[in-house]
Amino acid sequence: MAWAVALWTLAWLEQVQMVAATEYLSCAALRDTQLSPGFWRPAVIMDSLDLSLENLRTAPVDEQVQLHGLCSGSLLQSDAFKWQKPGNEGGDWLATTDSSEILLETGLPSACRLTGVALGSMASTLRLQFEECDGKAAVVVMLRPQKDGMKLVQWICAVSSGTDLCKKAAALARNNTVPTNVISQSLDLTGLSTSLSQGILHTNARSACFENLHWFTAQGGLGVDEAEWPLLMAIRELLSPKKVPQMPVEVEVQVSELCFPSCKDEWNVQVCGVKPAPQVVTLPPTPAPLEVPESPLLSRQRLEKFGQVLGDGETAPWVWLVLVFGLMVGIFFAMLLFPLFRFKEAARKGQMRYKQVEFIDSTGTAVPIRMTR
Repeated sequence: MAWAVALWTLAWLEQVQMVAATEYLSCAALRDTQLSPGFWRPAVIMDSLDLSLENLRTAPVDEQVQLHGLCSGSLLQSDAFKWQKPGNEGGDWLATTDSSEILLETGLPSACRLTGVALGSMASTLRLQFEECDGKAAVVVMLRPQKDGMKLVQWICAVSSGTDLCKKAAALARNNTVPTNVISQSLDLTGLSTSLSQGILHTNARSACFENLHWFTAQGGLGVDEAEWPLLMAIRELLSPKKVPQMPVEVEVQVSELCFPSCKDEWNVQVCGVKPAPQVVTLPPTPAPLEVPESPLLSRQRLEKFGQVLGDGETAPWVWLVLVFGLMVGIFFAMLLFPLFRFKEAARKGQMRYKQVEFIDSTGTAVPIRMTR
């Protein structure tokens, strides 16, 4: 089984036009390589892999890989995506988002979140891109024309609204039956879940130069409405890159076969066997908090803890900020109360009394003097 999966992998790599690399890039050169916005770095790395049976090995059977939210959150709203226009260099049609609820678990502590959807320029593929986790991941499926298939082009045109991409594609395809001036559209991925339930090849590439790359390639295809197919090919032709970037790097690869349940909670029994019953996870009871003996309010232990807080580089700035703020508030209220105390002091002295006297000098002149008491 392991050799069959490995041979299948090599056939797939040849299908997507992988070129054997004669010289690997260093980690520094890999990081410094600049790419057009139309290329996703993990996809370029995967397409540049130089694989042979020597660096392929089967993955553990019990690896925990799950896809969540594909059915409940399968309607992708075009308003939530932004097209990354590739420019003159060309590239894939790629749109990114930061508000998706579709998650992919690859057995690592944190799940990967859907951050992009791409239409391949070198092959007719749809790629879901996952990031914000320990590594990068993608779900790739080949596209084919099908009657009453998925409405992909209208969603692409809605995301690309404000540009002339779909107008040029309609002129190139000479297809006026599909509306391309749509502003808002939703993409239904229910058909993708059915394709993924028929079997997936999981390729996990590991290297010292990058985080894990998890590639899930559906063994079955995904149908696109045959009326939209000429427009889809025209969009790929308009964005076709002048030069395909290559990033050959030395990797170790694990391969395995698995299935994701469809939206009807079914999968291909011949490929993945009988679907196991959902396991009921019982959480362990929360332990009671440890009792800490209380110490006096003005104790040495409390003073030492306060000194540790002041010496901590992360918490010290906040503690000093609170202390300074309290000092400023005290000064402010003192300035407000100062006139009040001054008025009370003046009232406590009582009313002034005056006394009029006369002083007679040696010449006999009387000089009046006013005295206060």
